[in-house]
Amino acid sequence: MRAFLVFDSYADSYEVSGVISELKAISGVKSVEALERVKGEVPRYCLAFDIQDDVAEETGAKLMEVRNKYSSYISNVVWGAYRKIG
Repeated sequence: MRAFLVFDSYADSYEVSGVISELKAISGVKSVEALERVKGEVPRYCLAFDIQDDVAEETGAKLMEVRNKYSSYISNVVWGAYRKIG
């Protein structure tokens, strides 16, 4: 399963990417990518997660805890989880 957390931040790119090691340590997270907007009308940052399907619900809850921990640094937050269909 893939999950995406898209947001704007008062932190810079270095600080945003610095959180990756904390996110990778969450059980069920197979990988994390930090992406920064180049063009478009979307928030500046995107964290893309590859999550184990069998523990996706628990892993998602833990990711939301981390999101809440940094809530004073981020705004315009949207997130979603997707499964592969093709």
